[in-house]
Amino acid sequence: MEKQKIIQYLKKINDSDKSLDFINDLSQELYELGTTHLSIECQIGFILWENELYQESLDKFKFIIRTELENYNFTYDTVFSDAVGVSASFLIDKFYKNQNSDYYDLFLIGFCYLSKHLEKCGNQMCDSLRYRAYLSDNCQQYAQRFGMKQLNSISVIPIPMTISDYVNAAVRYEELGMRDQGNECMQRAFNLHSFLEDITIAGKDADSYLLPEIAEIGSNRLEQITKNINIYEIINRNKLHQILAE
Repeated sequence: MEKQKIIQYLKKINDSDKSLDFINDLSQELYELGTTHLSIECQIGFILWENELYQESLDKFKFIIRTELENYNFTYDTVFSDAVGVSASFLIDKFYKNQNSDYYDLFLIGFCYLSKHLEKCGNQMCDSLRYRAYLSDNCQQYAQRFGMKQLNSISVIPIPMTISDYVNAAVRYEELGMRDQGNECMQRAFNLHSFLEDITIAGKDADSYLLPEIAEIGSNRLEQITKNINIYEIINRNKLHQILAE
């Protein structure tokens, strides 16, 4: 589907009543066209969730990631890479973090795709910032593991990175007049900052830094971690398929 057509459908979804009738009509229209796009499917997934069709929603987000894998990462280096990243983050937040399983590769695809989207489009992409914050917040052990690998370091503290994404998302949401989302992100950043103790960052006690200072440290660390990502070397496709089958 051409870029302009994708944007038209995304606007149509945004302007809709987000009802199941709308989704059924849209799905039929896309079926008759014989085409769709992962960004459109991602928005359908959210509407299914909002209408309490939880399993259908989770299945939709799994479908998005499987489709991306089957098409050899075809959205990765595009302005639409956020659909896969958001899908992975949403799945972890709503399902996998409560499972006794290893979903490291699902974390990786989410983190890498959202980072690529931010690299291409900038920090005005507040949803990508928020969903990347959810990833490092929900998966601190995986964020630490990935950071250590990327930096070839024996220790990486992920909390400043999480705070940075929440703060930057909050600032942009506020600029857009989306106060509920902005307040949610800023409150979580404050909560994480208030619990910093017993760790040292850059030679100082972590709780001695002001929130903007921690956010700046996290932003610099994120830049270091994400600048040399090779998606094809990092993600185990077979493992991802296994995770999505759960």
